Amino acid sequence: MQVLVATEKHFKAYQGADLIPWAEYGADEQEEPAAPKAHRLLRSMTVSDFTKMMTKEYGAEEGTLRPWIMVNRQNGTVRPDHPLTWPDMTLEEAANKFSTRTGGFRVFLEAAEKDADGKPIWPSEEPVSAPSSPMTNGNAMTMQQQQQQRPIMIFLKYFDVDKQQLNGLGHIYMSPLDKAEKIAPHILRIMGWEEGVSLELYEEIKQTYIERMKPKNTLIASEIQDGDIIVFQRHLSEDEQVSIRQIQPTASLTAVEYYDFLVNRLFVHFTPKVWPAQTFQVQNDDQAVFKIALSRKDGYDALAHKVAEHLSSVATKPVEPSHLRFTTVNNQSGKPRTVVKRLQGSTMASILLGGSAGYGGYSYSQPQAPDHLYYEVLEMSLTDLEQRKNVRVVLLSEGITKEDPCDLLIHKQATFKEVLAALQKRASLPDEIMDQIRFYESHQNKVYKILPLNQSVLALNEFMTLYAERIPEDEANLNEENGDRLTPCFHFEKEPSKSHGAPFLFMVKGGEAFKDAKDRLSKRTGIKGKNLEKVRFAVVKGGQNYSRPVWIEDEDVLSEKLQDGDHLGLEHANRNRSNWIKYESLNIR
Repeated sequence: MQVLVATEKHFKAYQGADLIPWAEYGADEQEEPAAPKAHRLLRSMTVSDFTKMMTKEYGAEEGTLRPWIMVNRQNGTVRPDHPLTWPDMTLEEAANKFSTRTGGFRVFLEAAEKDADGKPIWPSEEPVSAPSSPMTNGNAMTMQQQQQQRPIMIFLKYFDVDKQQLNGLGHIYMSPLDKAEKIAPHILRIMGWEEGVSLELYEEIKQTYIERMKPKNTLIASEIQDGDIIVFQRHLSEDEQVSIRQIQPTASLTAVEYYDFLVNRLFVHFTPKVWPAQTFQVQNDDQAVFKIALSRKDGYDALAHKVAEHLSSVATKPVEPSHLRFTTVNNQSGKPRTVVKRLQGSTMASILLGGSAGYGGYSYSQPQAPDHLYYEVLEMSLTDLEQRKNVRVVLLSEGITKEDPCDLLIHKQATFKEVLAALQKRASLPDEIMDQIRFYESHQNKVYKILPLNQSVLALNEFMTLYAERIPEDEANLNEENGDRLTPCFHFEKEPSKSHGAPFLFMVKGGEAFKDAKDRLSKRTGIKGKNLEKVRFAVVKGGQNYSRPVWIEDEDVLSEKLQDGDHLGLEHANRNRSNWIKYESLNIR
């Protein structure tokens, strides 16, 4: 038969609720030092032989170990109930009489303290008969009186507020008639603390029910019995609480708060969204990916503080919580999904699990990973970022043949004067050409309008493409009195509805033959030689998609053929035609 054995060593290594994690039996000792040890033993082995075997295995002196029966309580906990004091009872008999079928036979080995002569001390060694049949009222009263005189075994746990840890400390014996405050001297002795240290005592009734004890109540009045767990911590003054909050804003200040954290604890994996990152560096690359414990009740700020605290411990410089941004993870592809918004009332439960339910509250596939987030360390605070707008500017150079997209974070209340300054910084533009930069919007690859520097960023249309270019030199000589004007131009293939490429503005000179204008168009667009010979030019009335092109010959005067609102079209093959065909094929039914 299988016997699960736990010792005080396991209890001291445990940092969770209840005595030890019985379900973790058989786990590797390095990974789970609190896990009980499983033994395969003969059913006929007596309690006496079992105790001797355990004494030898754990290197204890003879007579210093005593097994206790572990029982399932009604509140779901597993605690020691009474010692196995019947040496000739077999393990099978003990299991049938005291244990449950579902829990298996579980034993806690108590190590005795020694007196001055080196003999083991068992404070609760008064004989207790093995329960067999219901007792009479008279006998029950006698047993109750005996129980009030017999010392009870109490387990102690210490909640360290500074380290945010809960550890088993050991066990003590107390009289049921002692007041709760009498536990304090035992704690001070074990911890090596001076007298006068103020303590707070709590009874761990179950994982979700931690009750503060009244110091003047007796243990029997507090319903303390063998195997109960009492948690203690230092009492914190208001100044100490404020000081801890400044260092650890998300710290639990009481054992009750920490147990609530344990109940709602989840471990979340964090991966940098972009790596290597420009905004921070870690001491070792493998430290950029990590896992930390969070509570399902933690809000966005608590999430940011805990991640920043961890990153600051491994990064080359401190990371500010306000500069962190998180993104959920697609459960199937592992790629970034959606940016987590900093909403009031949001929790880790809603961030990781919210919105995943399907019809009737059920979901057949989880759209996002329930234990994984991407993170970014931003150049500015998230609050500042929320006041900014991402403005994508396509910078044109080498005519219009080279396109360089630039994403700029601009304050929502700013104008294009600030956009110009940000573009100069991003693209390293020289100061002497800054007054020659022009912005214009396009829609469906056609010029929509020129944007002045006092244009509001907030008024930008997200469906427009924004271009920036250096104004061509010949526009400096534009003379409206001579019939010169700026005309919008666009590229198309076969028909105006199939526009492509970057549209642009071109100065049409009054009375100029198109043959001469074509040379300037070559310089303006960067299209030269044989490529230019493949281009046909046309007037597109109103720039309409379904307007019939009016083709232009070399001897035509462009200024005479173009009316107000007309566009100059350049008909040639689309360089990205393969991509366009791929896109079109997706729409074939």
